[in-house]
Amino acid sequence: MEDGGEKSLRPMTGLDRTAHSLTVAGDEAMVARESLADRATVAQLSGRSCGPRVVIDLEKLRHINCGLGRFSLHLGREILKESKGHFTPVLLFPKGVQQYFPGESFEHIQTAPWKKEGVQRVMRRFVQPFLPKSGIALWHMTNQMSRYLPFDGRVPVVLTIHDLNFMHEAPHDEQLRSVDRKLAEIQKKINRATAIVTDSDYVAGDVRSQLNLGGRRVYVVPLGIPEPPMAAVSRPVFLPAGPFLLSIGNALAHKNFHVLFELIEKLSGQRLVVAGKKATPYGEYLQREISRRQLGDRVILPGEVSDGDSVTFGRIRVSCARGDAVRQACFYVPQDKPARDRRWQRLLF
Repeated sequence: MEDGGEKSLRPMTGLDRTAHSLTVAGDEAMVARESLADRATVAQLSGRSCGPRVVIDLEKLRHINCGLGRFSLHLGREILKESKGHFTPVLLFPKGVQQYFPGESFEHIQTAPWKKEGVQRVMRRFVQPFLPKSGIALWHMTNQMSRYLPFDGRVPVVLTIHDLNFMHEAPHDEQLRSVDRKLAEIQKKINRATAIVTDSDYVAGDVRSQLNLGGRRVYVVPLGIPEPPMAAVSRPVFLPAGPFLLSIGNALAHKNFHVLFELIEKLSGQRLVVAGKKATPYGEYLQREISRRQLGDRVILPGEVSDGDSVTFGRIRVSCARGDAVRQACFYVPQDKPARDRRWQRLLF
């Protein structure tokens, strides 16, 4: 993304020049290796290269099973499909995720700590006046938490803001201390952006009321729903017999899964499955609460599940609480309300 990323994206005539600014930013040997690898990549892409280069930030692929990870996966796949003949996508992602785009050839920038904005910001003011014109026409920062921006301050940036949920969580000391810091971080990204994108009118209103847009336009682009994967051949072994409630999402405090435990206590014979990453501090808290409430036989935390298993959930007539698996179409969560105010819309017993 940063200097290193942009250099590697330029045509071969510009790679040598970009290598110079990358050397200034960090490790000369590392830059040399990346430049050679990028030369080989560009040489293989003559069939795809067409039109302006647009960087698409897919850094969240490092957490493939979280909401932003799935968003990045499907966005990347659709960009590669729809961009042909219109522009040249350059994917920004961590090492080892090319496997998620089988059969595709494309330019990419590999993420690295020294390519993050915190490091690049220090160098930019010294190097910017000497940089040649960037080979990047546009940079899409696809979530408000990204730490990657173009090294060249002249490259226009589109910023997607998915939510400001931290503004609506139940207040506690740690949350109150972090709200101003989080808002300030997003404000810096807005100041750098040319345009802002949200996925709902609610989030757009939240952004307008909480942040200074400086006259920038906000575009509302609803999320799409990809084709569901094939369902698992057999029922997942962790599922209880009979009907159950389901929520899918990583065990993070703002998900508020623990409030469902009191509900389960009041629903005689009902079971709850909370599928998602549970190796977190909040996940440990959930397990302690399950033990304290003696719900070990009624609340199940299976951890991360496969796409096939998540589709199977919808085929065995489950009821779904709020989660990140909207694509399964087994429930619908309106996007015009904050997360804490959303209500179940359908119970499929």
